[in-house]
Amino acid sequence: MLFDGDCAFCRGLIRFAQQRDRLRRLEFWPLQAPEARALLARRGESPDDLSALRVVEGPRVARGSDAVLRLGRRLAPPWAWFSAMLVIVPRALRERVYRIVARQRNRWI
Repeated sequence: MLFDGDCAFCRGLIRFAQQRDRLRRLEFWPLQAPEARALLARRGESPDDLSALRVVEGPRVARGSDAVLRLGRRLAPPWAWFSAMLVIVPRALRERVYRIVARQRNRWI
């Protein structure tokens, strides 16, 4: 998972995920790290765009609410179950909520 390393809200989300990643399968990189920038560039993504979380799975890159749901599926229950249920929420609505949180993230912490 790639996240904005300068964002306290994002770092809190990462701590939350790390505590619930019982199998230790997840890797987290700040978007500002050279490794993350290179990974994104190889996949045709802008390494300068810090506006959305990203989950990289092989050649695919999920952004925004899709990235959050993909992350959630890899966490221990009940978080994985909750993430699986949120898939039924229309993507447009999920993205709208994600964007609201993204705009406010620096004010909440």
